[in-house]
Amino acid sequence: MRQVEKLEVIVHELNIRVEELNRTVIDVTSHKTRISQENLELIKEVQDLKVNIENATYLKSQLAGQLEDARRRLEDDERVSYRSKTNQFTFATLYYYEYSFKGSLHRFANFTIVGGCAVVFW
Repeated sequence: MRQVEKLEVIVHELNIRVEELNRTVIDVTSHKTRISQENLELIKEVQDLKVNIENATYLKSQLAGQLEDARRRLEDDERVSYRSKTNQFTFATLYYYEYSFKGSLHRFANFTIVGGCAVVFW
């Protein structure tokens, strides 16, 4: 009988160990499922970040192109502005000479040359 009792105690202890191992398996399976879910979420986040990076890179290239276009337009405007200022200066100079010439003509209009050598003021 002693042998049977010893065996019963051993079987009982082994049953307790099996239950503990079953709980450990359930815990490990639960952790594995949670980690797998977290992994899927992280993979999705990485994919979203890659898309965001691609969009940002595309926008950056568009903005660089717009900046270059704006720079060219500014340079063109500066050239046109310089030409315009030069033309304004030329027009102002011409206007000045025209005004001076008209003034001179007006002053000379008040003189009359008589007999080729006498000038008479009116």
